[in-house]
Amino acid sequence: MAERYYAYAVGRIRILETKLLPASFFERLLKTTSVQETLRLLAETDYSSEALAVDYEQAFEEELEGVYRFLRGLTNDAP
Repeated sequence: MAERYYAYAVGRIRILETKLLPASFFERLLKTTSVQETLRLLAETDYSSEALAVDYEQAFEEELEGVYRFLRGLTNDAP
């Protein structure tokens, strides 16, 4: 049973890895000269949201909390 949960967790993580932003995107972010330009670039990704434009730190914290919840959900039955 544990092997099945492991396989599921690995599969889910592999799918999410395909949504990671590439290094070239971060290089573009580093070259931005304003917050507006940075938000415009982020709006082109899965990280676009109305909350991001209002309070980007809060939006990133919420995203991080979501990642923690996801990982806890994958490891509920882990020893």
